[in-house]
Formats: sequence, C-alpha cells, structure tokens
Amino acid sequence: MCDKSKKAGLQFSVNGTIDYINKFITPSYLEYKISVEVAVIITSTLEYLSAEILELSGNNVSSSKVIHDNHIEKGICSDEELNGVFGYYFVKKKNETFLQNEITKIGRHLDLTDGIKKVLKQVHPNLDISDESCSSVCFLLSVMRKNLIEKSINLCKFIKKDIVENEDILIIIRMIISNELGKHALLEASKAVYKFTKD
Repeated sequence: MCDKSKKAGLQFSVNGTIDYINKFITPSYLEYKISVEVAVIITSTLEYLSAEILELSGNNVSSSKVIHDNHIEKGICSDEELNGVFGYYFVKKKNETFLQNEITKIGRHLDLTDGIKKVLKQVHPNLDISDESCSSVCFLLSVMRKNLIEKSINLCKFIKKDIVENEDILIIIRMIISNELGKHALLEASKAVYKFTKD
C-alpha cells in the first residue's frame, strides 16, 4: 500500500490515480490542475464501488469459490442502483470491437487490479476472482475514473476556474452515482479525505 493510500485508509492506490491523471488526462487539459485530495476522493469512490460489486458478485458464487463474469453480471443486475451505473457493460461486452476501442481509449490500468483483489479479501475472504472477471471490474472502474475526472474538468470550464477542487468532484459524483449508492460513496470519500488531511 502506498503512503498516500495508507494515510487515507484506502486499499486502492491514490498514486495510481495521480499517475493516471498525469498520463491520460493532463496532456489533453494542460491548463487544469487537480488536487491530491481530489485524487483521494476519486480513489475512495472506486474502492467503494468495487466493494459493492464484489460483495454482490461473491454472494452468487457456490462451490467453485471463484468469481466469474456471470457472477459479476448477476450481482450488478440484482441491484437497481449498480445496474443503473454499470449495467451497460454486459450489453456492450458482446461487441468485442467496442470493448477493444474503449480499452484503447482508457488504457489498461493495472493499478486497479491490486486494489480489487485486496477489497475482495475484505468482503469475501474465502473467494478468489478469475483474471477475466478482474479485468471486467477493472474496466468498469477505469471508465468511471475517466468520467469522474473529465466531467469535473468540464464543470470547471463552465464555471471558469482552472483548479478542480473537492466540491467540484463531489458534485460530479452526485450526478453520476445516484440515490443511496451515491450517498454512501460520498460518505466514504469524506472519511478518506478526513483521514488524509487530519495530521
């Protein structure tokens, strides 16, 4: 666990989010700055969503003790709010060209893989996840990360500011992740930022 993640009490890598911003976002939005606290909020949100996905997916596993894509699909589709955020994936997944194009756009972000496996051990200590299914969850979270960052930058463009701050990303989280799922994501993000900044 990297130092920033440890300080924020997170399993997912805050440095991974910062590296992603520097590599994939900054070159297209050079005039905009994103604070480390915003990276903490984004990382916390991804971790919370992964825990929700993995917990519901693991509930569908029987004797195999391994989460596969059909378990993830059942888990997401069984929850109205998660399905509203991620259900598109299982329709689009049938189109391999679409997926490859999307993966090319967002990159293969291996920093999420370790976090996914760590979170799985928290929510279902006796289960494993297949490489394919881990890639599926990684893809979903990668798309979410990209959307959160780009939409927060677009918000800053609209209100004519060049620094993405905590309140900006929190507005975007409320927009993208609705109802109770969004409320819990915001609560977890607030806890992570408090831990990160309290010393």
